[in-house]
Amino acid sequence: MRAKKKAITTTVPQTEADAAAELARLGEAQRALGSIQASLDEAVAAAKAEAEDLAAPHRAVVETATYGLEIWAVANRQTLTKGNGKTIALATGELRWRTNPPSVALRGTSAAKLIDVIRELALPRFLRTKVELDKEALLREPDVASTLPGVSIEQAEAFEAIPAGLALREVA
Repeated sequence: MRAKKKAITTTVPQTEADAAAELARLGEAQRALGSIQASLDEAVAAAKAEAEDLAAPHRAVVETATYGLEIWAVANRQTLTKGNGKTIALATGELRWRTNPPSVALRGTSAAKLIDVIRELALPRFLRTKVELDKEALLREPDVASTLPGVSIEQAEAFEAIPAGLALREVA
């Protein structure tokens, strides 16, 4: 379902002078929006920097405490888990080991080289083939593409109002 576009109530300029005045008003509004966005970006950057400064000592505690607990837990694992457990229960929490799911790591070779080896060994079950529509190719041959069922080549014209003093890339 397509969302409806919000109705806009506006005054339509009646003369060239009215249009020039409206374009000037548009430029002022766009510059104000740019200034507001710049202030917001600056405030967000300052807040992030402040938060990082506040978080740094806590991150250091987390890192050093976790490392120290791991050293102690590894050294005492057999005793604390009775030789067959993965969890150590303490009065203030748990220390535990978890096995990560298996993953494939390529060392000493590239994916391209491995693909060649898999093809040579006739193991296609280890390869994935992805077929997708090439819209750029359809655009290169619009006469042929438009004969395909459901395909139409579309191009629309868009209106832009660019106030003096604003480059096109600045207009959002």
